Amino acid sequence: MNEKHFFCSILFDIETGCDNFNLTIPSYIEKANVMDVNIYHIWEDYIDLEDLIGPVEKELIERIQKLSRRAAYSLLLASSEWIFHRFDLIIDDALPLHAIEVNWAQVVDKHYAIRWYAFERKEMLGPVRGPLWDAIIIVMDEGDILWYDQDQSFYVGRMLKLAEHVIPNKKIFIEWRNAVMNRLLVSFPLSKEDPFGPPVPREAFDPERAFDLSEIESLINNYLEQLDPEDNDFLNTPDEMIQAGFEGTPCIFNLKQDFEWRTKLNL
Repeated sequence: MNEKHFFCSILFDIETGCDNFNLTIPSYIEKANVMDVNIYHIWEDYIDLEDLIGPVEKELIERIQKLSRRAAYSLLLASSEWIFHRFDLIIDDALPLHAIEVNWAQVVDKHYAIRWYAFERKEMLGPVRGPLWDAIIIVMDEGDILWYDQDQSFYVGRMLKLAEHVIPNKKIFIEWRNAVMNRLLVSFPLSKEDPFGPPVPREAFDPERAFDLSEIESLINNYLEQLDPEDNDFLNTPDEMIQAGFEGTPCIFNLKQDFEWRTKLNL
């Protein structure tokens, strides 16, 4: 057992909402049946990704720029899940999904995440691990940039293009992309008064599921309360979060406090 990440509420005597969790495949990806043992996409390592997937369309960039910063990064995360699950029948590795899991938590607060690059480039080559490498690097780097006043639209677009490149049935992915972007533009538009915006639950990316803004707090709490630092080494324990400057109670989210916090920090 990694003692550093022994489960928090026992070792540190901290009240939290944390429990055990495994990031499960979203139902809309499972229904899309994108898992395939065959490789159809062209791939070459150590070249500019744009040479493989093509440039991000100007129209797509402009749509992403109309989203709140949290919504844009959440779209990036949701798109990366398509990439990881596309290769489920070929590779069995929980580490990439652990990276995704912690970055969904980082959308709520950066103190959930340990900035740990656990992936060796030389071990992430070829038409399967190569795309996973690019997706992971984008997820981790943009997770850091999320907390600064920088435009992420290019890399959100790049993740969307990478997913489109590796998924056999591109039509299904593009239909999903368009549907969720339409939802995000209505529910989480960019605002000059609140450019960061509230966190976006994973459930908002299921086009078949009705979603209402009144659900944000409960859905985010449902996600956070299942995080387990013992199972995911990318996660800080609640004690480590507090020592790093986290304000509040780990694994418990309050929408009103979040709004006051981002307003105070001018995020």
